[in-house]
Amino acid sequence: MSDALSEIARDQDRENELQNFYLALTDYLENPSDGKLADVKKSAENTDSVGGGYLGGGRTNILKNLERKMGELSNGDKTAWAKLLIGAYARRYEGEFHEGEIYSRLKKLSPYADKILLHVDYGIGFSNIKRTMEFQEAVDDKIKSSGMKVLDADQYLLAFDKNDFEKFIGRASVDWVHCGINGVCGPRKSKER
Repeated sequence: MSDALSEIARDQDRENELQNFYLALTDYLENPSDGKLADVKKSAENTDSVGGGYLGGGRTNILKNLERKMGELSNGDKTAWAKLLIGAYARRYEGEFHEGEIYSRLKKLSPYADKILLHVDYGIGFSNIKRTMEFQEAVDDKIKSSGMKVLDADQYLLAFDKNDFEKFIGRASVDWVHCGINGVCGPRKSKER
């Protein structure tokens, strides 16, 4: 049994190691070499070595699936890229890699390089838009270009013309990422349980 402060410290240690893993993976994907591959493996091993934390649960298992995942990324697998980008975006303001450096670099390499991304999660029974990704930056830019301040306790309503919005949504691609139900390994039909 451990105390909460030790578990919280392990959560931070894991997050730091995960940041290093994302950086090593990004460096490798941008310019592959044997040395950079060794750095990715070592970073995965270091992340996996951090014990359970307060919020982080048990140990990670990155190294075990690393070769398969890297192969999927190299082959442009959209699900693998979506999961990686969602994870990188979630950490864009953490540690020394602030301002989205890792996320931006990874996105340029991905099949989503020229896309605006929106992460929608139905994991708690209703739609939860978890990551607005570049959509938030586009909204911020629109408000700023209207001469108004963002991120200072103000609230705004953006109104889209219905036809323009339907065209916008109609042109969006939809790629399945994950299901929280054990054993579901791909998208299900709308009437499927």
